Amino acid sequence: MARERPDYFDVDYGLATVAITTGNVAVATTGAIYHGIQIVAGTTATAIVTIYDSAGGASGSILEKLEVRAKDARLNERYRPVMARKGIYVVATGTGMSGTIFFMPKG
Repeated sequence: MARERPDYFDVDYGLATVAITTGNVAVATTGAIYHGIQIVAGTTATAIVTIYDSAGGASGSILEKLEVRAKDARLNERYRPVMARKGIYVVATGTGMSGTIFFMPKG
């Protein structure tokens, strides 16, 4: 039987998650592996989420940028996770938006 995912997904522990809402949040302040995000937009505003490779600010390389229309949701899971060398910092806009980011902390 063919495998759909690489072996590094077969670990005996789960991924770390952080809930996000509108605003800025430092998800990881050291290197981490970004696995994906789920966003639920509010009922009246488009949600825009930018994820940076940064320990504490909206700067550095962008790991991902998502736009989700009002009253919609989106799951974006990485088949190949992305290494964030400095950390993971999220900037989220859109009234009423919420979501969860999935990552593996360094260590």
